[in-house]
Amino acid sequence: MIVVVQCAAKKRDDAGFLQTADGMPVLFVADPHSAPPSNEHRFARPDDFYSRGQTWRDRLLEYNVRAGENPLKLHRAIDLYSNPTYLRLAEHVGITKTYVL
Repeated sequence: MIVVVQCAAKKRDDAGFLQTADGMPVLFVADPHSAPPSNEHRFARPDDFYSRGQTWRDRLLEYNVRAGENPLKLHRAIDLYSNPTYLRLAEHVGITKTYVL
């Protein structure tokens, strides 16, 4: 069985963000051009280009390879939400069978 759950608005207070080269946090959305203007965040899709032909998805995969390092304080999607139900569900079904949209 595979379980797909919708993301929740309330995330952990200690959760970080991927960042642009100048340190601006990135929020991933379906349509960045429809997002409201912001001086605090950059809106992007995971497969938009980060730099030098590298996508944000590539950037995250590269970041995750650094064993033991996590300066941006990123969390697995299932650990990102403050509601413990997400993690309990994933532990019951299996982390690799649980997807968060």
